Amino acid sequence: YDALEGAGLQSAIPSTVFRYLHERFGCELECFASPFNCWLEKSANDGGRSGGRVLGGNYGSAFGDTDALFGSFGSFFGMDFLKIAEQSGGSCFQANPPFASEFIERM
Repeated sequence: YDALEGAGLQSAIPSTVFRYLHERFGCELECFASPFNCWLEKSANDGGRSGGRVLGGNYGSAFGDTDALFGSFGSFFGMDFLKIAEQSGGSCFQANPPFASEFIERM
C-alpha cells in the first residue's frame, strides 16, 4: 500500500463488528484484506482430514497474483460478485478499502 498513496491509510474495523456482520448477515467475504489481516475464517470442509483446522477466510486483496496462494479471490475490482453470490446462494460482502481517493472513486 505504500506505493499506492502512503502508509497507514487503512484502518481495521473491530473484531466485534466482523463477528456481528458474520452472525447477523452471514458476511463471509472481505473485499479488501491480505493473508495477514483477513479476519473472517472458514473451516476446512474435508471430511475431518484436517482435524478441524481453520483456514483463512474469503477475501479480495491488492496483490491477487501473490495472495492467491493464500486464498485471495484477487483484486476487489476484478471480482465477479454476482457469480460469487450465485454460487453461495446469496452473499454479504464487507468492504473497508484503503483510504486512498483512487480506491474510493472506483468503488
